[in-house]
Amino acid sequence: MCNKKLIKIIILYFVIINSIFANVTDELGVFNQEEKNNLEKKIKNVEKEYKISYYIYILNKDSEVEKTLVDLKRSVIIKIVKKYKVKLYFTKDISIEGYSDEIDNLLNKTTDLIAGKDYLDYIYEVIGDTKDIINIIDVGEKTDSKQLINNTMKNIFIGILVFLIIIVLIFRYIKKYKENMKICKHCNLEMDLIDKYYEKNKEIKLYSCKICGYSKKIISLKKNIGK
Repeated sequence: MCNKKLIKIIILYFVIINSIFANVTDELGVFNQEEKNNLEKKIKNVEKEYKISYYIYILNKDSEVEKTLVDLKRSVIIKIVKKYKVKLYFTKDISIEGYSDEIDNLLNKTTDLIAGKDYLDYIYEVIGDTKDIINIIDVGEKTDSKQLINNTMKNIFIGILVFLIIIVLIFRYIKKYKENMKICKHCNLEMDLIDKYYEKNKEIKLYSCKICGYSKKIISLKKNIGK
């Protein structure tokens, strides 16, 4: 009696482990062992090549197996309830927003396969098409990221260019201002420097117009002035 209970416990244990870790859960027995093995192999190859995990559930009654997606990355659940009711679920890191039409078209075009009970062909078709859709999404995200980087670099370059232009204009203004200070306000001619001396940290230059004799003193700050 104890041996029978032990055997049942061991069998139940392996059934639970298989349900947890296998990619294919077939409660209705629509696949024979060879088909199930081939499907598992197909799923593993897709996961290895495209980094997308697929979980197939063929259930006798509906259950919220999609809740397992919360802890998964880049995964898709194909849930078939009572052989005909089909639903697809994607993890949050697969942004299917804007692709609902493609997914609806996929489900519609494979209706004949599920109606004809060609479950293996149906699942292969769904895996292939969803893989292509996800690949398009990935390419779009990479393109958007690249475009964002390019736009950011462009904006940075424009910002630097504008900053340099402003600096150049400021220096030109300062230079022009200093030049205008040396112009005689009466004759509109450049005056001659006739004297230069220092007081503390000030540099004082004295200019005089050789035409009218107008003189002007220009004072500027100067640090570390030598003797």
